Amino acid sequence: MIHNVQVLRALAAWAVVLVHLKVILGLTHEIDFAWGVDLFFVISGFIMVYTTSESGVSPLLFLLRRIIRVAPLYWIVTFAVFLLAVVVPSAFNSVEARLDHLVCSLFFVPFEKKDGLIQPIVFLGWTLNYEMFFYALFSVGLIFRGLEARLAFLTGGIVSLVLIGTVVESASVAFRFYTSPILLEFLFGVGVGCIVLKTNPLWPARTYVLVGTGAVLALVLAGVVLPASLSPTGWNLENRAITYGPIAALVVHMAIRAEMAGIRVRSRGLIAQGDASYSLYLVHPFIYQIVTKILWLYFPPAGMADRILVFGIVLVVTMFAGLATHRLVEKPLGSFLASRLLKGRETRNHAT
Repeated sequence: MIHNVQVLRALAAWAVVLVHLKVILGLTHEIDFAWGVDLFFVISGFIMVYTTSESGVSPLLFLLRRIIRVAPLYWIVTFAVFLLAVVVPSAFNSVEARLDHLVCSLFFVPFEKKDGLIQPIVFLGWTLNYEMFFYALFSVGLIFRGLEARLAFLTGGIVSLVLIGTVVESASVAFRFYTSPILLEFLFGVGVGCIVLKTNPLWPARTYVLVGTGAVLALVLAGVVLPASLSPTGWNLENRAITYGPIAALVVHMAIRAEMAGIRVRSRGLIAQGDASYSLYLVHPFIYQIVTKILWLYFPPAGMADRILVFGIVLVVTMFAGLATHRLVEKPLGSFLASRLLKGRETRNHAT
């Protein structure tokens, strides 16, 4: 485990959480933490290269591992939201209790909701649609031996998709979704992985800390000072690869280099938050909405002090909910499925 990367995963997850929690403080456009998703995508690209660099993992085994890692908790949350939409349809603005939407959501197939957004039933799942698409491409790349060959394949595939999307117009939801420039962020992460695995650290340790700190600050400030025409807020995915993507790649690269140079974050709490980042990412919208509504019901806000108090309470509850979901649901379920579905396949894979 690379400790600094786990801390970045925690940072990315909390950035996404703050995108939603800032409304409690009455902040809407003043500060933008949407870069958490971009950081996640770059980290994902790096981790896929890093974890497959020394083992001859087969494409099928790789996909099974990723499905076991991503799908179970996501499916549980998806079914829960779908059932709520069946029982209390008025509680949702855009979620419809349609069977075709459920099937598409479960199998990571993008579709357009009635509000025009391309989101699954669990709205945050749009990022997982991209993740699973990238995993599919990466699994094909595993056919080729060597980092350079895989990088060349992924570069050719992803860049071609993005270029096609810029010159070809289509009414197809899948076409528009899977030709977005945001796919380049996975490629940035793959590039970071190839650089890290092929070279040794050349700078003094403090240099990585300084450059990485500057990159983090740039990432945060980008959400505050970017012109409206360039800011990748909301659902404008086209600009994210040229605004947040390169900075996120620099952050990840410097964090890894710092650890290679002997400087790493040793906080167990931050590492635990990184371990639980996926659970936190998926469950936080429901936790904060429930807790906020209950608190507003009994303690209606009379000023900013009340809002700050509620914000702090929701923040703490959300953190513990993410940790509990990881330890009680995500981790045990993943271990159980891995022991049942991967044991024999991994033995055969190592044998070959």
